[in-house]
Amino acid sequence: MPVAVWRRVPVPGDPAGRDRHRRLGRRLAVPHLPQGAPTSPALANLVCARLDRRLAGLAADEGFRVHPGKTRVAGPGRRRQVLGAVVNVRPTLPRPERDALRALLHNCAVHGWASQVRDADPATFRDAVLGRVAWASSVDPVLGGRLHVLAGRIDWGAARA
Repeated sequence: MPVAVWRRVPVPGDPAGRDRHRRLGRRLAVPHLPQGAPTSPALANLVCARLDRRLAGLAADEGFRVHPGKTRVAGPGRRRQVLGAVVNVRPTLPRPERDALRALLHNCAVHGWASQVRDADPATFRDAVLGRVAWASSVDPVLGGRLHVLAGRIDWGAARA
């Protein structure tokens, strides 16, 4: 913590600081938005709206243009996808990716992981599969929990084909 900030933290034993400490305690006791709340991006957009306009103006002045092929507006009923994740209601994997990963984990558990390697490197196959499960967990923790259960059924020591 920077020294200047640390010096401003009220000390309960200090007579002048007791009142500030009590006020700070009351402020922290009321409901508030913690850092990292789902509303944080919306709040950041509200706070930075003026900055966004200024940066857009600067970019235009410097000759930068929006590439129309990289910008799309998805209306209601359309899949909204960002960096490979679907973000319509809550972040999750696209259905084909989700189904393919579930099928891969199921087939690895039932038929043995070696039967699923195909064109992949057998030495890194386990890490690649578990990496996909970890990525899915970071995007959608509920789905990730179910996928971790499926991955736990795989016998990585056995290489039956």
